[in-house]
Amino acid sequence: MKAAGPAYARRWDAERTAWMREQTPDNGTDADAYEPASGLKLSALDAGAGEVSPEDEMLARFRAEIDAQFGTAADPHAPTEQAPPASGGLNLSALRGEQDSPAQQAALALLLAAGTEGTGASAIARALADEYGTTRQTVVGWLKTWVTDGTAVRVGEGTKARYVHHRHAPQPPPEQ
Repeated sequence: MKAAGPAYARRWDAERTAWMREQTPDNGTDADAYEPASGLKLSALDAGAGEVSPEDEMLARFRAEIDAQFGTAADPHAPTEQAPPASGGLNLSALRGEQDSPAQQAALALLLAAGTEGTGASAIARALADEYGTTRQTVVGWLKTWVTDGTAVRVGEGTKARYVHHRHAPQPPPEQ
């Protein structure tokens, strides 16, 4: 910080960031579209931030339908009690990590499609290599995580180990 200078050290001072808190009123007139806006339109600072737009409402219904039909899993790192998502604003889902990567979703789909026979890490890695550049080591990491969180079950040991999605995993006999 010392090498960057005093401007860098004061970059978040209140007087330097005041413009971010200035909200541009949106009264819906066409004349406003041609006037320069001052500040950012931050929905978090908006008095009507609790309102849900028709687009966000439709998106929420669509996501609920997908979750109901395909049984998508919730974010395993999310707190158990979540506040409802804010309408609009920034989509920071990329910060959640790998669980949203298309390669990992494809790997999970392959695991599910393998049925009761299951599949191995090498087979998943080969299937995804051309499209995603996925390595066996990456797939092994995903499979270990899925075994830990209950998404998958490991069957067998060593080079004969197979992984089965929990929906297709053999059920232990009931205890008597």
